[in-house]
Amino acid sequence: MKILLSTLLLCLFTSILHAETLKHKTSALETNGIKVEFFSSSNYGVITPIGCSYCLQKTYKFYSDININKKGKTTTLQSLLAEYSRAKYPTIFINLDSNVVYKLNY
Repeated sequence: MKILLSTLLLCLFTSILHAETLKHKTSALETNGIKVEFFSSSNYGVITPIGCSYCLQKTYKFYSDININKKGKTTTLQSLLAEYSRAKYPTIFINLDSNVVYKLNY
């Protein structure tokens, strides 16, 4: 009886954990390059992927609180705006529910 109850609880816990991970659908898209524009008056920007066969849109929106990593270290939006043209194979992480970029690695 204890084994049956333990197995049932384990299955229940696993399904709850799996449901939590599916709540926020995300996708990582590797590109050959990007073009970045930021509109400080509106506090949002647009990323245009270059050479991305899996991208479903021509542009993706992002906000100023985007998480930006350059070679594994966090960097600023100003740094990205100055260096995006030299980024090799940047990866954009997109929330599929809102089509907003929440993270960028380059």
